[in-house]
Amino acid sequence: TIVVAGEEVFEQKLGTCGEEAQHCAGTRLAASLTVLSDSVSGGVRTVEMSRPLKGRTDDHYSFSLAANTTLNLITAVGYSHAFGHHKAHHHATLTLTDAAGAPTCVCDQGGRGDLCHDGGTGCAHFVKECAPPRHDAAGAHYPF
Repeated sequence: TIVVAGEEVFEQKLGTCGEEAQHCAGTRLAASLTVLSDSVSGGVRTVEMSRPLKGRTDDHYSFSLAANTTLNLITAVGYSHAFGHHKAHHHATLTLTDAAGAPTCVCDQGGRGDLCHDGGTGCAHFVKECAPPRHDAAGAHYPF
């Protein structure tokens, strides 16, 4: 899990307490993220980060372009910086390769999305606009 809270950006391995669906804060993992940019515009925070495909420890997720090219994601926002019940959450998928299976930057240029309150109300629409990639999913660097 990648956590963006206040001035911090870090990875955390979620724990399970009690029943299967109850999540505890878990354990903060050794640092492996590099924040490339962190900005706020129009009330929306955008954090661009990178990290190696191979996880730093066994508790970190290791990406494999041969096996795991599409990832299931859960996104959430809390009521505060403390770990707790979600204010809002959603699920999505993220694909790390193009249609031919070649590594590509992680962006869906022109894709339309929605940010909504709980229950799918008060939605705000957005269209993704990708910045020029710094590197693709395989780690190849691109000049600006």
